[in-house]
Amino acid sequence: MTAPYHSACIYKKLTSVFLGLLFFVIGLNAQDLVNYDKTYMSSVKSIQFGVPGLQAAFPIVNLQGGALILEFDELNSGTRYLQYYIQHCDRDWSPSDLQEMEYLQGFNGEEIRDYAFSVNTRTSYVHYKLGLPNQDMRWTKSGNYLLHVVDQDTGEPLLTRRFMVVDPIVKISGFLDRPADVGKIQTHHEIDFKVNHKDVRIANPQIEIRAAILQNGRWDNAITDIEPFRIQTELLSFEYLDKLVFPAGKQFRTVDFRSLRYPSINVNEIKAYDDAWEVRMKRDDKRTFKDYESERDLNGQFIIDSQDDNNPEVQADYAYVVFSLNSAQPLYDHYVYLI
Repeated sequence: MTAPYHSACIYKKLTSVFLGLLFFVIGLNAQDLVNYDKTYMSSVKSIQFGVPGLQAAFPIVNLQGGALILEFDELNSGTRYLQYYIQHCDRDWSPSDLQEMEYLQGFNGEEIRDYAFSVNTRTSYVHYKLGLPNQDMRWTKSGNYLLHVVDQDTGEPLLTRRFMVVDPIVKISGFLDRPADVGKIQTHHEIDFKVNHKDVRIANPQIEIRAAILQNGRWDNAITDIEPFRIQTELLSFEYLDKLVFPAGKQFRTVDFRSLRYPSINVNEIKAYDDAWEVRMKRDDKRTFKDYESERDLNGQFIIDSQDDNNPEVQADYAYVVFSLNSAQPLYDHYVYLI
């Protein structure tokens, strides 16, 4: 007999792969906000922030052009008066010394006007959308930025997201290498890269330059504050031994319930209730002692889509999802996580 371990979560219909900040915000305590990606309210779901047309893209945009789009739902039948604020940050994501007029053209604290109600769904929600830059504001400086969305009536924050505006004045070339630590060769990736700054004068690179490396857009395990290892004429080398290393891990497991009418890949059963859907996934096996298999995935990200409706933004429904894991014995001293 195998012992199933279950965990239930609520997700919108999707193709998924699982396994002092603003002192000018009226009525909002700056201590309520953070300088990293955070969702403050449990009712806020399905947040996507990136490049239009590329749902899984990292939120990074060229200073000379390009755009970002923020989309999210709130599980509620009524709308809120939401405002958004942009904050320029230093390399460590603390507020920079720039005044607002120095990095923004237009107005901060404008309303999010683009919203729509869900249609014929068991779970009621409001879908909000914000494009950046827009007719109300645009940034004028490159750098790290924070986007805050708050409820103007109550002063409550809904979400905070990081994004970056880049001015590509240097050339960066990166490559993967075998880890210097022999014990990590089969399990880790080592990243090396070089920066060619032929057209940019850097007086003191070891003081002026710091690099950060992210694994699949994740900030929680990012390697930051990296100094140049070797300094040459017009070239900075970041080629360390056993420093810029990430655990590779296994491939994410695919979840696909774009249809709530017919079970799809890895879906075992779909149940319909008066006020909700329940999706039960096929029971997964452990991969601890299995050979590694390479397959394309979204590296833990997700996209919103529906095969049952024409407009997934407001017609795709939410569902409670039950995941199960086979285990030969109870896991008394271990935990099972969904990422």
